[in-house]
Amino acid sequence: MLETMKRQHVVGVKKSLGMGNMSGVFALTETGRNLTRECLDNNQYTGPAPVPLYQYTEVVRCQRLKENWLSPELLRKAFKHLVVEADILAQIGPAVNSNKSFLLYGQPGNGKTALAESLFRVETAPIYMPYAVECQGNIIQIYDPIYHQKIEDQEFVVSALSTDLPHDGRWFKCRRPFIITGGELALDMLDLSFNRFSKVYDAPFQLKANNGIYLIDDFGRQKATPAEILNRWIVPMERHIDYLSFQAGGKMTVPFEAFLIFSTNLRPDQLGDEAFLRRIQYKMFLRSPR
Repeated sequence: MLETMKRQHVVGVKKSLGMGNMSGVFALTETGRNLTRECLDNNQYTGPAPVPLYQYTEVVRCQRLKENWLSPELLRKAFKHLVVEADILAQIGPAVNSNKSFLLYGQPGNGKTALAESLFRVETAPIYMPYAVECQGNIIQIYDPIYHQKIEDQEFVVSALSTDLPHDGRWFKCRRPFIITGGELALDMLDLSFNRFSKVYDAPFQLKANNGIYLIDDFGRQKATPAEILNRWIVPMERHIDYLSFQAGGKMTVPFEAFLIFSTNLRPDQLGDEAFLRRIQYKMFLRSPR
């Protein structure tokens, strides 16, 4: 790489150490400084090299949990810290195994959120996520330390990528993410967020939740109507893809492989018409503890 930069007059030898062509102190040339300024004008991203969108999509698809992956034993183990009746677990299991959307409804304070959060305790294999993704010259930051629990094990290869390296530094190993949003959720939070200073996009919640769980808690209490929110999820739920918009125009098609859970205190008939609700594959009424 350094030899290539020398040939392109991006860097030059500032001081030779007398131990061969590559032994020395190198500095940017005027061409190199101009190129640096041009790159900083485009964006000020610093970090591991972004992964092309097609590679990210390939890896996300490979890491999708297969249907019927969750055994009764794994489910009981995840919920052992709670007192949960067997018929409730019998309803949760098929919903999780389906990898479809799930509506959990019932009276306030009866444990809906606690049940959903317990799914994060289910033992699964770790996944690999990129720090950032590149698409159409735009950089989208994926890694978020709030939601991504790194596993500090550097001896891995992302199997879906063609590489002979023992470790690809563009990716990190982590637990499957669990992301929860509540009444503060607005529709614009489900699209790319552009930072005008760094000129880098921040990924929306559902992109950060890929290969994990995304819980929309207190559904029906957001500023947007339930119908508007459900309408936003029609394409992701049915086709496992999502469309995100860039500030200057253009869209990117990204994979949607998160298990989507809606939790609400409202009755289903208060959330919208039957046509909308049919798009949520599994629905479960959680009665109050006795």
